Amino acid sequence: MLNIADRLASKQHRFGSKLHSDTMKALYLLIFLSIATKTVCSQELFVSPTGNDNYAGTKNEPLKTLSKALSLSSQGTIYLLEGNYKQSTIISNKN
Repeated sequence: MLNIADRLASKQHRFGSKLHSDTMKALYLLIFLSIATKTVCSQELFVSPTGNDNYAGTKNEPLKTLSKALSLSSQGTIYLLEGNYKQSTIISNKN
């Protein structure tokens, strides 16, 4: 049989493990959220006259119009790839 001191130590160990587990879960969540936020906030979109507005907006699958890129991006950088653009776009309230 365990004496009182051993039982107490056992309970403290279990509590410490639970506390450690909860702390690690919170830390993982914080890391995930910071990465997700950085990904969303630092979005890069690419536009090309030969692109398609149904594409993802990556360098390999660029969007066709600047209007589409502006509608998808609240923050980040929009790159206009080389080519002749035949469209007009009014940009307001964008930095």
